[in-house]
Amino acid sequence: MTIAEALRALSLGTVTAIAAACDLRFRRIPDFAIACGLIIEVSLAASLARSLWGGLLGYAVFCIVRCTSGYRLGRGDVKYSLYLGVALGASGWWCATLFASCVALLFATLGPDRQRTRGHSLPFAPFLSGGALFSEGIQFIFSILRGSRL
Repeated sequence: MTIAEALRALSLGTVTAIAAACDLRFRRIPDFAIACGLIIEVSLAASLARSLWGGLLGYAVFCIVRCTSGYRLGRGDVKYSLYLGVALGASGWWCATLFASCVALLFATLGPDRQRTRGHSLPFAPFLSGGALFSEGIQFIFSILRGSRL
C-alpha cells in the first residue's frame, strides 16, 4: 500500500465516521468534512477521470432523487454522495448506494423504531457510510483474489 492509498483510506474512514455520527446526532453532515475529504481524494486520486466521473454520477443521481422525492433526501446526503462518488469511483458508488438502500429499507420496515420512522425522516448517511465500507471491502477482496494485492 502506498502512502497515497493510505491517506485516501484514512480520509474515507474519517469522513464516513464524521458524516454518520453527525447525521445520527444532529441530522446534519458538516460541509467542512466533505470539502476536506474532496480535496484529499482529488489531489491523491490515481485516476482523476475515474474520481470525477464517480462524483458527477453520485451528485446527479442524488439530485434527481432529491427533486423527485419531494425533497425528503437532504442536501447533506447529496453532497456526501458527491464525496463518495469521488472516493469510490462510479462502480464503488453504485455498490455502496445499493447496499445502503437495501439496509435502510430493511431497517425502516423491520427495525426497532419502525413505528417512529413512518412519516419521519431516517438519517441516510450512516447507511451510506456502511455501504462505502462494504464497497471498499469487496474491492479489496477482489484485488486479493486477482493477485494484485498481497
